[in-house]
Amino acid sequence: MVNEDFIGLINKINLNGGKCVLEFGLQTINREEEKIIERINNKKKIELVFKQLQDLKINHEISLIFGLPNQTVDSFKKSVEFCIEKNVPVIKAFPLMLLRGTELYHRKKELGLIESYEIADEGIDRLQESIPHVVESPSFSYSDWKEMAKIAAWLENKYNYQLGNSMAYNLI
Repeated sequence: MVNEDFIGLINKINLNGGKCVLEFGLQTINREEEKIIERINNKKKIELVFKQLQDLKINHEISLIFGLPNQTVDSFKKSVEFCIEKNVPVIKAFPLMLLRGTELYHRKKELGLIESYEIADEGIDRLQESIPHVVESPSFSYSDWKEMAKIAAWLENKYNYQLGNSMAYNLI
């Protein structure tokens, strides 16, 4: 949905003293994970938009989800690495929460999703104690989930403050 006209308007607002920050809910770059959550991404378009935003110095950030059906620690890392390689200045990662009434909520048994109220890590923004998080599935164990939570906290507490610094990338 982001096109050159939209980016031009955001740039104009920013040039006139505005402070627009664009947030994109990428969630994942893994095709199987995208299909199951019904959020298919066009990676070529994403790369083009990132470049345009960076060329114009428009602030932007990406949100990823960990604990998705079919996700593994490796596939989550690949989503993080994709964003880092594209010089995304702010990357946030949140645990999957199954909100009542959603498709994934209705399919949680079928998908083998196990929930808990455990807070993944104090360093992860936007956690809600009253909504359980998916902490295990057929594709990742509870200890895998904790590893993904550590990566999410690292993004929040280290990477985002180094603004895509290549040194930060070596810390994963």
